[in-house]
Amino acid sequence: MAPMFGAMPDLVLRGRRVLTPQGLRPAAVHVADGRIAAVAAAGDAGDADVVVDAGDAVVIPGLVDAHVHVNDPGRAWEGFDAATRAPPRPAA
Repeated sequence: MAPMFGAMPDLVLRGRRVLTPQGLRPAAVHVADGRIAAVAAAGDAGDADVVVDAGDAVVIPGLVDAHVHVNDPGRAWEGFDAATRAPPRPAA
C-alpha cells in the first residue's frame, strides 16, 4: 500500500466492521502524522508503531465522536468546526 501523505502509518486501527462508503467491511485504517492516510485491507498493518484491533466494534474513520452534544443547553456555542477538530490519538 502506498500511503497518501508520504509517511508510513504511526497507527493502524483494524476491525471487522469498518464503515466505508461501500458499507461495513473488514478493513485497516492507517493514520500517519495525525491524519487518515488510507483505508486498506484488514490484514494490512504496514509498519505501524501501534496496531489496535477493534474486533467487532464499529470503526468510523474521520468521525471523532459518534455521539456528541456540540451545543449543550446553558453552554456557549463553540461551533461545529471547533467541536470536531480533535485529531485521532492512539489509546494510552
